[in-house]
Amino acid sequence: MEGVLITGIVFGSLLVMFLVVAFRYPETFERLLGRITSLELTKSGIKIGLIADAVKEKENRDPARAELRSFTRNIPAGRHILWVDDVLANSRAEIQALRGLGLIVDTATTNAEALSYAKSESYDLVVSDIGRSAPEQPKAGLQLPAALRAAGVVSPLAFYVGNAENSTTDNGEPVFDAPTALFGWISKKLTGGG
Repeated sequence: MEGVLITGIVFGSLLVMFLVVAFRYPETFERLLGRITSLELTKSGIKIGLIADAVKEKENRDPARAELRSFTRNIPAGRHILWVDDVLANSRAEIQALRGLGLIVDTATTNAEALSYAKSESYDLVVSDIGRSAPEQPKAGLQLPAALRAAGVVSPLAFYVGNAENSTTDNGEPVFDAPTALFGWISKKLTGGG
């Protein structure tokens, strides 16, 4: 009976803390919730499906647990990524997965905004789409690497697109259209593997 009482007190305390954070710090609470795309309570605890959801959404398959661990095993939390996409909703699951791994992901919707961020922050990686919805700049993303280099930013850059025609750009930047390939590249770059 004493164990049940202690469990109730602990659970009640956690619930009160949860509610205090939710009401006292709504922006922080919303940011934390925004990192989670699904929660499942299992016998072994709470399963947070972040990378798996991104893979399911874009690749239409359930990734093996070992495959997911290969991306997350050694990624150091707190590393900084700049994600550039004029339609950020297209990459919502991937961005949330990276944030769920403890990475800091800033988002920009234009090359100009990305340059502004890159001049004031140091980024470990840059991920960008190629196309922009503005009719006068259908492939504005391809101009981003040169603009970043001109501004003195030397962070590795990869393109993440809906359907890759080639695996690299004419200038040699990698182009990915699958979350697993992108996460593999990010993992290698952040852990010094290439």
